[in-house]
Amino acid sequence: MDIKFYFYKVVGDIDKNLFGYSLEEYFSNALSLQDGLIAINENKGFLDNVGGEKNIFIFQKFRKDFNPIIKDEVTGKTREIKLNETEYIIEQNYLFWDFENNIIIYQKTAGGFNTTAFETYIKELLKEKFKDDFFTLKPIISHNGYEKIINSNIIKAYDIALASPSIKVLQELGFDDKGILKIDDDDLGKVEIKITAKKGRGLFSVDTFKSLLGNKENYSKMRIKTSNSYLKSGVLIDLLDEFYTVSRSVRENKKRVAPEDMLVVIKDVYEKHVQEIMDLSR
Repeated sequence: MDIKFYFYKVVGDIDKNLFGYSLEEYFSNALSLQDGLIAINENKGFLDNVGGEKNIFIFQKFRKDFNPIIKDEVTGKTREIKLNETEYIIEQNYLFWDFENNIIIYQKTAGGFNTTAFETYIKELLKEKFKDDFFTLKPIISHNGYEKIINSNIIKAYDIALASPSIKVLQELGFDDKGILKIDDDDLGKVEIKITAKKGRGLFSVDTFKSLLGNKENYSKMRIKTSNSYLKSGVLIDLLDEFYTVSRSVRENKKRVAPEDMLVVIKDVYEKHVQEIMDLSR
């Protein structure tokens, strides 16, 4: 089985006036289902500790949006698996959280939660504990993507499609505060923005745009045109193809990877890539 890992920079500081623990201290103790099981849309999420591991967690998706149907190969009869009221189907994502360097390595799965749901979970779990109530995962750009923009310092155009943006994101993208004060976060579905600078002009610096990058999962389109001169037209870059990812092939049994194998793999991915990731995330 091929497993893909995505790399993110954790952005968000605990307000020490409201909370007496660091994130590392808080998550060093296993969460209870009573306190840590949180509704996320029609499902529920739970961040489970891996015994003996202070940096590795399993983000579990408690599903009740469907019941599996099984079929007998002899009789041909089918039946739906009925779940009790307190039973759920579980999907899992492994993640490595480097608290010291504010880096998360997140396993991508088809049925599990994406990192947008993880952000929602952490913000709800530690509600009103972050400064300005802000916590997000910013994708780390690969060396290839970084090299494409490192010699450019001007954004000539950008074209993005962003699902469920927050009011804070709209403000960072340049929307007038007065124009969006009456919009509720829950009312926002999708925002599409395409802006091109006048000939011989630029919109803003590359560094400014990098600071605006939010969770990759929210974007269905993220293209920029960069240049090192106001007089040149620039080079088009599709950033969704340029984020840092690592794929590993892992043995499986009945479509499942053994937990001990996952631990070995995710530790190895961290150890082999952490220095490069730290350099890229600065």
